[in-house]
Amino acid sequence: MFRQRRMQIACVLSTFLTITMLAAMQVANISPAHAAGYTVTVTPSQKYQNIQGWGTSMAWWANIIGGWSNSKRTALADALYNPTTGIGLNVLRYNFGADGPGNVCHNQMKAGRNVPSFEPTKGNYVWTNDANQLWVAQAAKARGANVFEGFVNSPPAWMLDNSCTAGGAVHKDNISPANYGEFASYIATIAKHFHDSFGITLQTVEPFNEPSASWWNSSATQEGMYVARSTQNAIIPLVASELSKNGASAYTGVSSPDDNGVAGSNTDYNAYSSSTKANLVQWNTHTYSGSDADRAYAYTNIGQKDNKRLWMSEWGVGSQGSPIGAALRLSSQVLDDEQHLHPASWVAWQAVNEAGDTANSVWGLAYRDANDNISYPARYYAMGNYSKYIRQGAQMIGNSDASSFTTYDASAKTLTIVTTNSSTSSETISYNLANFSNAGSAATPHQTSASENLKQLANIGISGKKFSATLPAQSITTFVIPNVA
Repeated sequence: MFRQRRMQIACVLSTFLTITMLAAMQVANISPAHAAGYTVTVTPSQKYQNIQGWGTSMAWWANIIGGWSNSKRTALADALYNPTTGIGLNVLRYNFGADGPGNVCHNQMKAGRNVPSFEPTKGNYVWTNDANQLWVAQAAKARGANVFEGFVNSPPAWMLDNSCTAGGAVHKDNISPANYGEFASYIATIAKHFHDSFGITLQTVEPFNEPSASWWNSSATQEGMYVARSTQNAIIPLVASELSKNGASAYTGVSSPDDNGVAGSNTDYNAYSSSTKANLVQWNTHTYSGSDADRAYAYTNIGQKDNKRLWMSEWGVGSQGSPIGAALRLSSQVLDDEQHLHPASWVAWQAVNEAGDTANSVWGLAYRDANDNISYPARYYAMGNYSKYIRQGAQMIGNSDASSFTTYDASAKTLTIVTTNSSTSSETISYNLANFSNAGSAATPHQTSASENLKQLANIGISGKKFSATLPAQSITTFVIPNVA
């Protein structure tokens, strides 16, 4: 999640892609291209991974906001994690910090990006450190969040060759082999303490963040570290071994590689030995880049063939020009990732942007202004179109439309359809549920647009296993359909 060079690159790419997409949209007047009025056929026999959930990383917003007044931080926790009054996010990626008294790069870090380490000096664990992030994690759990991952941007400063948590030389490891074991023990010790003392079970721990990137260096303004693929291959088994030694392997596994793009994450994984792959329970990737072919490769070869759980563990983008533009951009990314990679969890970068980010970027779901006021723009509700209604345990199923995402919850007998209309004109869509033995009697729409925030609309009757709806321009609509078999 490098936020200087990456933001420049991402903004250029985003602008180019947006112009290209808009040009195509203007030709067809809809996105993707459809005839005027079309049918979406849902195919329950096409089954993919079960949904674990939706969420964000906790870096760096939780390191700041967790220290706000109780009223302000409680209101935000309700909005993010309460499934009834908020949008019900249930996945959090906890950032294990690296800052300590020996960090020579402490003063160059931007606000919030110096995350205190639980082991600031060798062998000295201070569990009262990082109280702000911990408050947020426990508040989220109290509201129903139940999938936690620990991830590392940089090992603690004392483990590094140059004592700088921002990185070392470009494309050079900053942790010596002599400290690999210390690093693995550090991760496993935190996993056990979180479980035993903090009441938070980390499903996975991720030792690296964007390990193959070139932007980690000693002049950067955030924690990070380049990790060669051979080094990744050496450290992963050590982390698994340390989890086994202290008993945390009973509830915590190892995930990797968490690289910047899908192709890079594929390449990292393919460089691992068979024994290292065996130590992984989950494959993570960011989707700042990557083709649909890259996504399909990961799903087929890593998810299916190697039986690894797949996560989309980080994504964000710069200004999209308008609140609804940001919402539509977020939804289009969810659609692309879910339809080709089929990740069990989809994790946005931050729940709240850094101060100074533009109001219509997707670097955060909620918006924090320069005076630390929190507001909830369309993108927050667009995330809710997925997270509030597609709950843990639902299974991704197929459909005939690139603009729709479909899941079925067998225990609740509920079908959920999320359709995004990115075009500048309304669309009338028919939904064909003939592949179900029983299709229910009504669909309840929940709509986000420039003027609606997850607004519940009147039920639509289902007749002959079909129903139709006219979706306004630039809108995201979730249909919840009970009594489906």
